[in-house]
Amino acid sequence: MVKVAIAILDTSGRVVLWSPAAEEMLGWPSEVLVGRRIGQLIPDPELVGQAERAIRETLRQGSWHGVTRLKDRDGVNVPIEVRISLLVDGDGTPFLQVTLADARTVAAVERDLAVRDALFEQSPLGIAILDTDLRYTAVNRTLAEMNGVALEDHVGRTTGETLPERAADEITAIQRQVLATGEPVIDVTLAAPVTASSGFRSISYSRMTDRAGRVLGISGTVMDVTERYRAVSKVEHARRRLSLLNEFGSRVGDLLDASRIAQELAGAVVPRLADYSAVILLQAVAHGDDLPRHGHDRRTSLLQLGTASVQDGPEVEAMLRRGARITFSEESAFGRVLRTGIPELLSGKDELADLSYPGDPKVQAAQDLGVHSRLVVPLRARGIVIGLLVVSRAGYREGFDRDDLAFAVELADRAGSSLDNARLYARERTAALTLQRTLLPQQVPQPPGSRSPTGTCPAAAAPRSAATGST
Repeated sequence: MVKVAIAILDTSGRVVLWSPAAEEMLGWPSEVLVGRRIGQLIPDPELVGQAERAIRETLRQGSWHGVTRLKDRDGVNVPIEVRISLLVDGDGTPFLQVTLADARTVAAVERDLAVRDALFEQSPLGIAILDTDLRYTAVNRTLAEMNGVALEDHVGRTTGETLPERAADEITAIQRQVLATGEPVIDVTLAAPVTASSGFRSISYSRMTDRAGRVLGISGTVMDVTERYRAVSKVEHARRRLSLLNEFGSRVGDLLDASRIAQELAGAVVPRLADYSAVILLQAVAHGDDLPRHGHDRRTSLLQLGTASVQDGPEVEAMLRRGARITFSEESAFGRVLRTGIPELLSGKDELADLSYPGDPKVQAAQDLGVHSRLVVPLRARGIVIGLLVVSRAGYREGFDRDDLAFAVELADRAGSSLDNARLYARERTAALTLQRTLLPQQVPQPPGSRSPTGTCPAAAAPRSAATGST
């Protein structure tokens, strides 16, 4: 606080009035100074000349402002900031009103204000001051830009009157809690209001009180933490996906049945990666036959052996019937991925419709389910595409991105190795069973002494000789 004292001088510099605040500031009582020239309080003759020039300028210009030194009652020189204004009474007599303030205190206040302005106006943080009614009394430009609302549209209004309802309700609840309890709230992350750029904000609020403990309101800071939030989310996202890869590997590591592996793969990605999934395999993989040596075309026999979805219904059954034979045209997404081995991310009505072949009821069922994004990923073994992993997202869920595609490819590659192992096991098992069958006798031999027509043993029908014991 800056204490201000008032003195009234006549045009010759003689003290007419000396206020109690001036007495407190310099120690001189009014009965000592009234009627004396103000120059008697100035220790330096050069400063006396300055005072005389200031009086003349005030009489000519109407005001003067500067810094000088006055002597207090103990003889100590005190730097004083002086403002002189010309006054005229009702009779037209001029007087000089002299406003005195401790220059050291004024300098400290100005320094504090400069620091405040630097922090408030130049800060990369959004700063807000609110009164006890939770109305903005001041905000800086950074916060105004964050909120997408002009500076002048903040002052005098509440958060609820400047931000969308959903965002404002959450922030207002925090403000009320801080104002009521005095407990600060630090680094609470919230989604940015829709009026501003998308992202995430960290908000902090604390209660303001004066030296007497009277509550003045609350102060708040807002920091854009979008990059930090996304970095943390990305790490957590990667951790969850690594966990999914490890979980899938442990579940299929000991499986030697292609159908079960296909079902495990389809179930692993729903709902964590997709809303619907299908695993489509070459018939040769499902039956344990040799992999084809030629490229795939529309005559390639495919079976849908693994399916999973977040819901049931006739549309889901039409799109994901397990065991269905899959038909495709060579220029469709299925045909391209089978032929090239390059995964595809499909979005948009035209791309989603070009999945398998024109008029495919599975495509119509997907449209009815609201599918808006799809990945078609090759399942590979020994450099040969042995099937497809098809995953879809629907409704309000965000569409797939390139990170999702890369993860699906890694998952499909792991599944491809397991599927090839299952195919080899089925082939070897079939070969072993075939070998066993070839080693078995093709005809059952007839035992000696048997007679087919009657089924009677000759030895049992002939009489035994009593003398020789022969038949």
